Amino acid sequence: MTEERISPLRARMIEDMRIRGMGEKAQKAHIRAIKDFAQFLGHSPDTATPEELHAYQLHLTDTGVTASTFNVRIVALRFFFGMTCGREDMKRYMQFRTQPRKLPVVFSVEEVSDILMAAPGPSLKYRAALSISYGAGLRTSEVCRWSLWTFVACSQTKLFGPQRLDALKHGALHGATVDFPKKSMGCRMDTSRR
Repeated sequence: MTEERISPLRARMIEDMRIRGMGEKAQKAHIRAIKDFAQFLGHSPDTATPEELHAYQLHLTDTGVTASTFNVRIVALRFFFGMTCGREDMKRYMQFRTQPRKLPVVFSVEEVSDILMAAPGPSLKYRAALSISYGAGLRTSEVCRWSLWTFVACSQTKLFGPQRLDALKHGALHGATVDFPKKSMGCRMDTSRR
């Protein structure tokens, strides 16, 4: 069985990563990033200059590497130069890339109207629930936590505007006690649910 020969620089980096308590996957990702950097340079990475580091970052950008992969490589290089080589000054030449934020889809008035009209059932209760949840900007999980008690409790308290919306969103009034008799509601209500 042949063992892969490990350079003293790589052995030192592995020791530094073990001291820091890095997991095996993180260690492999760091080593892979430094190996890629060394292949780009064509010489030992510990002797890299700021210009070579800049050229490597341009190379990553030009080859279409995603922002997350780019940042993983930068983190590995920062660790390598800061901990293993003791060259903290090289960190200032490394730039992280930001990922573009995706804007949520905003429906037009006509699209919202079509969605509301497609609500099942002959009654207005489903359309009303959809209208309230969409208008309030609630997520599906927040709507699923609703119960009749949420609305009854909100109607019995003096919450208006943002406070009422916040109470609906977070279910703060979900188990509140109200003075309505249960029979008048026409259904069995469980106040012990959360």
